[in-house]
Amino acid sequence: DESYLDDTDKISIIYSSEKTVVKLADFTEEQKEEGVSNFGAIDGMRVRVLPVLGTMPAIMGQSLAALALCELGKKQFSPVAGE
Repeated sequence: DESYLDDTDKISIIYSSEKTVVKLADFTEEQKEEGVSNFGAIDGMRVRVLPVLGTMPAIMGQSLAALALCELGKKQFSPVAGE
């Protein structure tokens, strides 16, 4: 039984190339006193910005669905980068 790891050409990847247009909001004085490390799980991703993701999960899901349908229909998947 062949694994996908044996042939990496079989692995498809969807990623967002969207560029950040705004920086993270500054911490309030109260948040700085409490400790900025309490407001995020990883560097550059704060708890208070998570709701801003908005429609991104849905768009990624639609991209994966389009890829799957093209694979099933044996059609070329040709995504186009947007602005």
